[in-house]
Amino acid sequence: MEAPVSLNGEEKKELVIKRLCRFFVIIYAVQGLSQSGISGLFSLPVSLMLKNQMHFDQAQLAYFAGLVMIPWAIKPLYGLLSDFVPIFGWRRRSWFVIAAGLVMSSALYLANFCNFAYGQLLFCLTATALGIAFCDVLCDAVMVENGKRFDLVHKFQGIQWKALYVASIFSGIGGGLIAKYFNYSQTFWLMAFLPLIIFLAAVFFVPEKRYQYRETAGESEMKSLVTRKDVTVTVVAFLGAALLLFWLNAQFFGLEILKFITIVAPFLILGSLTYLFKSSIDKKVIFCMIFLFWWDWALFLSSAPFLYYQLDTLGFSEIFLGTLGTLFSVGAAFGSCLFAAIAKKRLVWGKRVLVDLSLEKMLFYALIIGIATILANFLLIGVKSAIVLNLGTGLVFLLANLTILVIAAKFCPPRIEGTFFALLMAVVNLGSSMSALASGWLYKTFVGLAPIKLADNFWARFLVWIGWPTQHAQAGVKFDIFAQYYAIGWLTIISLCVFSLYFVVLPYFSRMIREDKELEKLDIHPRVLVSRIGEGVKAIKVRLLK
Repeated sequence: MEAPVSLNGEEKKELVIKRLCRFFVIIYAVQGLSQSGISGLFSLPVSLMLKNQMHFDQAQLAYFAGLVMIPWAIKPLYGLLSDFVPIFGWRRRSWFVIAAGLVMSSALYLANFCNFAYGQLLFCLTATALGIAFCDVLCDAVMVENGKRFDLVHKFQGIQWKALYVASIFSGIGGGLIAKYFNYSQTFWLMAFLPLIIFLAAVFFVPEKRYQYRETAGESEMKSLVTRKDVTVTVVAFLGAALLLFWLNAQFFGLEILKFITIVAPFLILGSLTYLFKSSIDKKVIFCMIFLFWWDWALFLSSAPFLYYQLDTLGFSEIFLGTLGTLFSVGAAFGSCLFAAIAKKRLVWGKRVLVDLSLEKMLFYALIIGIATILANFLLIGVKSAIVLNLGTGLVFLLANLTILVIAAKFCPPRIEGTFFALLMAVVNLGSSMSALASGWLYKTFVGLAPIKLADNFWARFLVWIGWPTQHAQAGVKFDIFAQYYAIGWLTIISLCVFSLYFVVLPYFSRMIREDKELEKLDIHPRVLVSRIGEGVKAIKVRLLK
């Protein structure tokens, strides 16, 4: 009988790293497919269900989507639970099981008992969003703490984004096929299957031992980060601000309670957590948070009417809409490849230098492309323009986001990895959620203000002049096409103006990049982010100078 083979320290380290890499690929592939129940693979099927079965208009669908995304805007709460409340001695594995179970139970309930009641759909889809968001926090925490432990943050982050967007490429076309050929019950059954993969990956691939956290978790760890005075001030300020805002709403605004809580609660929670951990968060990270929030909020402020415009006015099919989602992911994959090159300061082909840019220049050009992307909404008049628009939006979105995320990750405070990274990403998701709510409200407002006569409707006349249709492609569509054009025109201009405010703060951000020596060390291995992602990226040969 052969004696068991013993592994030395280096071999054990390599084994743990391989397990982590497999774990990141699995978790982020599932997230790229499932996301929050109203995005990813199920974005189009669920949106069409709300449009056709629930008869939502553009503003109602945008508002519902904003509500469902709220769990993504309070992710720091999940980070706090994971960092400071271990279950059976585990900070990550136990919470993975709970989060995956929440998603499965919510989806199974919809698959078997759904009667298309508004409250039922809102509760269950929000629960699935909460579960997936919690898993996202846990995965980020595992990535940051083990990446810093093995000095492989960039490698793990590259694997995460690569898996996420490869899955997103397939989720676009897959979502179109599901919307075309699956009924609603079958869609929710599939939604329930994906969290089972998360459950198994957490059990078998997370390298975590119970004793590791029993010695560090608890009150002593929290006291090393925040003082009792900070906690008291935060709680009093939170309650006082909440009461003041409720009073102001009752006296002056008159918003319904659910909508009011939806808008103010994420800001109160994120502001409180930022103050609570102020001693651990660098001011540069605060600036990154503001930058990321404004980026997501401004870039997609005109998004509310475009699903209906593409379906009803342009007559796009479900499968083609899914294909557009895939093209967005291809553009994002290309953006990640381009980011990898720029982070190394050079992009080469063979021995020839094609581009030699700094991070600040890359950010400047990303802003220029963002403005061009917003203005390109006016060119969405058919199949070809839709393809170009989705590729471009995906590219600029990833290019800028990866820049800020990698910079912010350099300043991640120790011992609160889950909370910090969750706080950072919550700001991004809050921007998306608030953008959906604002876009729906603005669309409804401008439709109500639209002139009755075409001669008085500048935007309708302008869009028809550049080639937009004068009637809906789908028969039986009730909403006024020219009122829709009036709203789209003003939404695009507002989005452009808000986004352009970035140029006001760009000099400060550029100076921050130049002055910080840590950012000069920014280095990403070419094999991490430069990969052959789908057929659209296989022809791209990007190499980085060492």
